[in-house]
Amino acid sequence: MSVPENTSIIIDGTGSLDAGSSDGQSAAAAGIGGNDGENAGSITIKNGTVKATGVNGGADIGGGSEASDQGSCYISGGSVNVRSMGPAPQVSASDDTAVYLTTVTLDGINARTSVDSLIVTYDSGSYPYGTGGMYTDTSGKLYLWLPEGASVTGAAIDDTPYSGSVTTITDGSAGTLTVGGHIFTTTKTNDVFDYSNTPESGKMYLRVKTEPDNKEFQIPVCGRTASSTYDIPYDWSVDWGDGNKNTESGTSSFSGGILHTYSESGTYTITITPNSAESAGWFRAFGFNIMGGDGTASVEANKEKLTGFAGVFDDASINFDSTDCLLSQIFHHCKNLTAANVQINADIKKTGNHFASHMFNNCTSLESLPDGFNLPGGYYVGRRCLCHPNVLRLHQSYNSAERLQLAPKYY
Repeated sequence: MSVPENTSIIIDGTGSLDAGSSDGQSAAAAGIGGNDGENAGSITIKNGTVKATGVNGGADIGGGSEASDQGSCYISGGSVNVRSMGPAPQVSASDDTAVYLTTVTLDGINARTSVDSLIVTYDSGSYPYGTGGMYTDTSGKLYLWLPEGASVTGAAIDDTPYSGSVTTITDGSAGTLTVGGHIFTTTKTNDVFDYSNTPESGKMYLRVKTEPDNKEFQIPVCGRTASSTYDIPYDWSVDWGDGNKNTESGTSSFSGGILHTYSESGTYTITITPNSAESAGWFRAFGFNIMGGDGTASVEANKEKLTGFAGVFDDASINFDSTDCLLSQIFHHCKNLTAANVQINADIKKTGNHFASHMFNNCTSLESLPDGFNLPGGYYVGRRCLCHPNVLRLHQSYNSAERLQLAPKYY
């Protein structure tokens, strides 16, 4: 692939690139960079799976044979398999931190396999490393380029987590991750949440997946107190999972949302914490709307980015009346939601007829609800507490412990 002096290329997709000599196998060209005798330009890799092979003295990435300038190479993501690197690679044009080849093997993988996410830490915090379109080779190896001292401690393939620790020292650093650990792993943060455990009370965790052509996500604030009554106040601290943290406040609305644009596509954990833990009903502003919205947080494209949720709804100070819409429609049409650990505090003794109405409607990737969504006998459960078609649902009011205990476990 020819990238000669005074030209540049950015590789930031979800596919794979196997680049050989751009000037013919008999020439002395780089795999990516200069042709025979040519200097190289600027090469940036943010995502994807890249293999480059130079010939006859040409660098795999860099200048051709006898080039006087190897150009520049910036790597902030992807699996980049090369034998010879002409320039000294760094994170980006604006960050001159050097990066070094670190080979991470996922134990037991013997075919080219897509990797969903990585956990990388550096300098006592999370390290953003792009995993869009990242595949292992047929030996289960990933070829990562990381700063000295960075550690890879987790990875995920479908529902299989891998854990361990591979630390970058210099070029040639290598290690293995084995099956085990938490499934709730993310690309850009060291926050790890295990759905088998009860979420921390007073927090919500959202797992979202963004794409290279759409790196935005809006936290939905479309919560309602009645069928068309919004204006529920919120005051939250939001950790977006990529190193950015904000304080967000306002009121819910039909299409309300808190927008964030990620610099890299990938999977992230968003953590939402109320700024006042004592404020009653702090979570009530959260949720998607049953409608498509008018172009903001409730639109279908935004809903489809949500893949996981965990939270404890534990405001025991409110008895919800018959018109209250708490939890109503909050995950409506989140088609890619695969894990939902929703815990209901045992002190909530009464809910209205609209409690959790259509809460998981058309969440077609969600096969069941967690045990924490089971309300003990003695609760008053609203008559419209519905889930999506794949999950058991209630259609009637249950006004007594006897009737409730005969109801399905999952609502």
